[in-house]
Amino acid sequence: MQYPKKNYDSVYILRLNAGTEVDDLDYITAKEAAEKWGVKVRRIQDLCSKNLIPGVRNWGNGWMIPSEVQKPKDRRKHREIPKNKTHPFLPYIFSTDYLHLTSGKADLALNQISDPDQKELAAAEFDYLRGNFDSPIQLYKKTQRYDKTRISILSVAQGAAVSIGKYSLYCEIQEEISSLQSEFKHDPQLSTLLNTAKFIGEISMYLPSQKVNIHDFQILPIQSRSFALYMYAKSLLIDEKHEQLCGVVEAALCYKQSQGYIPSEIYLRVMYAIALEWLGKRDLAKQQLIQAMEFALPDGFITPFAEHLTKLGWFG
Repeated sequence: MQYPKKNYDSVYILRLNAGTEVDDLDYITAKEAAEKWGVKVRRIQDLCSKNLIPGVRNWGNGWMIPSEVQKPKDRRKHREIPKNKTHPFLPYIFSTDYLHLTSGKADLALNQISDPDQKELAAAEFDYLRGNFDSPIQLYKKTQRYDKTRISILSVAQGAAVSIGKYSLYCEIQEEISSLQSEFKHDPQLSTLLNTAKFIGEISMYLPSQKVNIHDFQILPIQSRSFALYMYAKSLLIDEKHEQLCGVVEAALCYKQSQGYIPSEIYLRVMYAIALEWLGKRDLAKQQLIQAMEFALPDGFITPFAEHLTKLGWFG
C-alpha cells in the first residue's frame, strides 16, 4: 500500500535507515501523528513507549504508527471526579495561608499540620520562600494530575522554574494548567482558581496575557484570596498604577489578624513599599518593608525580597 504523498518521504527515509522494506506498509511517523492529532511529539513518543497506540512499531530510532489508527483517549483527562463532594483540590490551595505564623516559629506551625499531603505541600512552599526552588519542582514531578495538592504545586513550581531559568519546565506547567482550565471550565470556583494559577506563572514572567477582575476573587477559597490579591497588586505595579495598588493593599491589610502573619502578607507589604516609593513616600515605604522583613527574615523567607530586588535598590 502506498503512503500518502505528504508522508512518504519522511517515512521512507526512516525505513531506509532501519533497513526495512517500505512498499507494503502504511505508517506515519511520531511527528506526523502529533500534527494529525494536535499534540506534541513528546506526547506521541510517550504513548508509543507505553504501547497505548494499537499496532505501533519501533523502527530504528523512531516509532511507526498505523495511519488509520484513532487518537487514544487521554486517560489523564478522563479520570472520574466524584460528584456531590468537595473537590479534592480545594482544601489544599495555598496551604501556608491557612497558617497564622509567629515570626521565627514557622516550622513549629508546619509540624502541627496533621494531614501528610498538606504538610508536604506547606513544606515545599516554605522551601520556595527560603530560596530552595528544587523542593517544589521535585514535588511537582512526584505528584499526578488529580492529586489533591496538584494546583498549588503547579502554582509554586512554575515560580520556581522561572527563578532558576527552566523555561521549558515553566511552559510544561502552563500547558497542564491550560488543559485543566479546559477540563473544568464549567466549574466556576475551579475555573477561577486555575485562571489565577495561570496568571501567577505569567506575572512571574512579567508577561500577563490577561486582565484580572478583582471581583472574581470572591469565589476563591478564603485562604487563596490574599495571595491572589498580591498577584493583582503585582499586575498593577507592572501597569504603573501605584495609587490603585496602595488602595488594594491597604484594604487587604485591614482584614489581617492582630497577631502573626500569613506568607502572602509579606508579598503584599513588599508591593506596597515599592508603590509608596514610586509615589515619593519613602519613609512610609521603609516602614512597610521593615515590617515585612521583621515577619519574614527570622524564618529565612528571603524570596519575596529577592524576586523584587531590582525595585528595592532605594532601601538602605
